[in-house]
Amino acid sequence: MDGDFSHARLVERYDAELAKDLGNLVSRVTSLAHRYLGGRTPKGRSCEEVLAADIAKASEGVEKAIEEVRPHEAISAIFGLVRAINRYLDERRPWTLATEGREEEVERILYTAMDAVRAVAVMLHPVMPIASREILSRLSCDAEEWALRWEGAKEPNLLPGGRPLPSPRPLYPRMGERGREIVSKAVEGRVKEEALITVEDLKRVELVTATIKSASPVPGTEKLLKLTLDVGPLGERTVVAGIAQQYKPEELVGKQVVLVANLKPARIKGVESRGMILAAGEDRPLALLTLDRPVPPGTRIR
Repeated sequence: MDGDFSHARLVERYDAELAKDLGNLVSRVTSLAHRYLGGRTPKGRSCEEVLAADIAKASEGVEKAIEEVRPHEAISAIFGLVRAINRYLDERRPWTLATEGREEEVERILYTAMDAVRAVAVMLHPVMPIASREILSRLSCDAEEWALRWEGAKEPNLLPGGRPLPSPRPLYPRMGERGREIVSKAVEGRVKEEALITVEDLKRVELVTATIKSASPVPGTEKLLKLTLDVGPLGERTVVAGIAQQYKPEELVGKQVVLVANLKPARIKGVESRGMILAAGEDRPLALLTLDRPVPPGTRIR
């Protein structure tokens, strides 16, 4: 995340994005269903094209951001869809149509909006799993086969129709000024202590030297390279690194780099990455950390 962090800003974003945008949207669609559909999910099973296109655009953006390990961009794409759903309801005004007796249109609009909220919940699962499950539960579709599978984020018209909905309640109650006070007191006196680590903390990170034996692009990505590393007594390791825009594969072969050897393995774009090589740079890698003279691969760094 870019910019300065402050606890006041944290509360502001909580109120604006979680409480007002996402939380209000979930309460809004379920309350409308209780008011106009007898407290059940709509039976439309056919989303209007405008939000179906927004779902496809958001899911593509989230998938790309997750593959490139950019969670803030994934969240931005999701909340773009949240705002699009709120705009859709404001423009279509189902509450006005209901007073005119246009029940079929009301049901179609609410199906479109609720199915889009369902897609939002599935997209949220990689970054906000608890919120994802809670939203799906409030839409009475948390037990569906697609509920926590990525395919459920891409396809429209998956919301089951005619199911009873739980009573609406706030998903994220607003914190306001009182929230700022609570957060400030909760962290007061701990920031300085938590900013420092001990030698024992540092010893938990196993840094070793590694020699790059081969490098190749990860198919379907612009920024990822698949590296095969010689780590001496630790054997060979495969690591995925987001350095394709800074280095050509052929110029990496033979370089000695610094590897975090005891990092939990992660599957990235179908490749199991066992470790992480270190580089300088905040938003993007600018230069790999290398050695000023050759040493045996697998040498522990202290």
